[in-house]
Amino acid sequence: TWTVSGTWTNASTDATWEAGSGTVTFDSATGGTMTFAGTNLAEDEFNNVTFNSTAAITYTMATRGLRLGGALSITDTVTTVGLTTSNLAVTAGSVAIGTNGTLTGGSSTITVSGNWNSSAGTFTIGTSTVVFAATGTITTPSDEAITQFYNLTINASITTTIASDFGVRNQTTVNGTLTGEFIIRLANNFSQVTPLVLGGAGSVSGVGTVRYVPKVSFSVVGTTYNNLTLWNFAAGSVATLAGAIAVTNDLLMRVETNTSAINNYAITTGSLTMDGGGESVLRTNTSTVTINGAVNLTATAGYVVSGAAGSWTVSGAWTNDSASASWSFAAPITFNA
Repeated sequence: TWTVSGTWTNASTDATWEAGSGTVTFDSATGGTMTFAGTNLAEDEFNNVTFNSTAAITYTMATRGLRLGGALSITDTVTTVGLTTSNLAVTAGSVAIGTNGTLTGGSSTITVSGNWNSSAGTFTIGTSTVVFAATGTITTPSDEAITQFYNLTINASITTTIASDFGVRNQTTVNGTLTGEFIIRLANNFSQVTPLVLGGAGSVSGVGTVRYVPKVSFSVVGTTYNNLTLWNFAAGSVATLAGAIAVTNDLLMRVETNTSAINNYAITTGSLTMDGGGESVLRTNTSTVTINGAVNLTATAGYVVSGAAGSWTVSGAWTNDSASASWSFAAPITFNA
């Protein structure tokens, strides 16, 4: 265990550098510039690193990134302590932003091979990207309306579990498995036309609720969801399916949604709820729509447009409060309740 009460400059390129198994604690009373070795070393510079202080200070990274194989902790029980990345890379086994702690992400890429916990501290996201490179859990202040990440990436062949509700500002890329019975907001009131990217075997079917909430027209990934919300943060924006969707429980629509006139992708859902006023519009064109439960269209200004070559099957109750002159339902419909 090391305790350093000043700044740190490491220009070593020695191949015999060993991070060891201990913890380096920085507890300067004045903060200052931290020049880590970064990729100058062939391995991690540290095992565990803790930033705290006896005064309200900020540590500012310079020149090279920070690499550690264990836990990065930013916390102080007495006063505030911050780490500013200065747009440099950070790689850690886990990240904990604790009481009175702040991590300022800038445009950095922060790679985590384990758990992320910012529930008691502050992550200032900037335009950073947080990459999960090994199986772990994400714990944040539990409020879906609060944006906790700018870009979020889940690497292939791993499982990341969300343990709280949170929002992602720009883009979420899932190449592995994202799961957890909570809410994730995608493109949280932001101008991102592709809020979710799924690669290869990427899966979000275990997430409690996936909510698309951009303020522009956007694309919806064709995949399996548990609960899916399509929400309009700007009048006139349209959600267009990029593939067939299967929703295990409820599809909630508060935006105009188009199944794509070119491919007419199928919709399968446990139930369908349209409650967003004039923005609750569903254009199914010639798609096959299968609803294994109830339909609740409570938006009086909302409506459905379906083509005669499509088909609907509804296996639950049908409630339609629409009074819109734009209602145009030409598809054959079968009620199996």
